[in-house]
Amino acid sequence: RMNHITVYRARLGALPGCRVQEYPKDRETSGNYFVLFVTNRAKRSRDEVYEALKAAGIQTKRYFYPPVHVQKIFQRYPMRVSLHMEATEKSSREGLALPLYSHMTASDLEQVCVQVESLLS
Repeated sequence: RMNHITVYRARLGALPGCRVQEYPKDRETSGNYFVLFVTNRAKRSRDEVYEALKAAGIQTKRYFYPPVHVQKIFQRYPMRVSLHMEATEKSSREGLALPLYSHMTASDLEQVCVQVESLLS
């Protein structure tokens, strides 16, 4: 997984209007997910990329979506939730978790990268 994350970061992190999650130098990721953030400066929206990848047979997940503080169950507890959580809402609009699993082949990884690059470059 960590090798796949390295490839994703190198190939997709510099796409126009995209960014990847950064970690402090004294920390490391578990490699559980890889989230590409597709900002409003990208060629296509996160949801357009999600739908195009779905049509191509590539399963992704809109990550941090919907944000917890807007989920119906939490509306009963307004004292626990701020109405405006800008960073959370931005991550919810932009986050797209790409395929990342233990038996993912180099060919699978290449297919995802090529599709994302074709949509966003």
